[in-house]
Amino acid sequence: MNVGTFVDLTGQQFGRLKVVSRATNKGAHVRWNCQCECGGTCSPHATSLRNGSSQSCGCLALERIKASNTKHGHTVGHVLTPEFRSWTQMIRRCTEPSSGSYSRYGAVGVTVCKEWLQFESFLASVGKRPAPGYTIDRIDGTKGYEPRNVKWSSIHEQNRNKKNNRWIEFNGRRLVAHDWAKKLGLSSKLIYGRFARGITEPERLLAPARIRP
Repeated sequence: MNVGTFVDLTGQQFGRLKVVSRATNKGAHVRWNCQCECGGTCSPHATSLRNGSSQSCGCLALERIKASNTKHGHTVGHVLTPEFRSWTQMIRRCTEPSSGSYSRYGAVGVTVCKEWLQFESFLASVGKRPAPGYTIDRIDGTKGYEPRNVKWSSIHEQNRNKKNNRWIEFNGRRLVAHDWAKKLGLSSKLIYGRFARGITEPERLLAPARIRP
C-alpha cells in the first residue's frame, strides 16, 4: 500500500530478503530493514530491492563470486586477475552492507545491472584491463554499473570525474579547476578559495594572484 509518497514494502520478499520495517531515512533515499534467509540483516535502498540488485545481505554475492572463480578460473598462480578483482569489488560495494564503500554506493542507490552479476557478461562488456593502474569507472556518476556507462580509467581520469570537482569553461575550453591551475601557473587552493567567496566568473576565477607589496 502507499504510505505518504512511498510504497510500503513491509512483509514483501525480494530474493532472500524479507522486509521487516522502514529504516531511518538518510536524505531522499528510502531504505528498508531486511532479514536475510542466511540470518544476516541489511538495510538496502528501495530501488535496489525493486530492480533486483539487492537480493541478500551479501551472502548471495559472495556465493556468485566464489562460483565464478571456480567456473572461470580467473587466477594466475593463485592470485585473482585484475578484471576479476574489479568485478568482485564492484559487486561488494553495491550489494554488501559490510563493505567499507557501501555507504557511498549501494546505500545511496548505486546498483549493478542484473546481467553483470555474472562475471562472464561483465568481462564481455568491458574487456580486459588496458594497463596496470586502471580501474573500472562510471562515465555518468548518476547512473549505476551497466553497459555503455562503464570504462577502464586511470587514477588521473577517475580523480577528474569526482562529483566535487569544479569545472570551468574559459576561452572555449572546459577543464577542472586543478587542470586550469596547472596550465596557468596558479594554485588550486587559490581558485577554490575564490569559489568559496562566491566568485563564478571565469575571468576572475582564473586571474593571476595578486602580489602583495
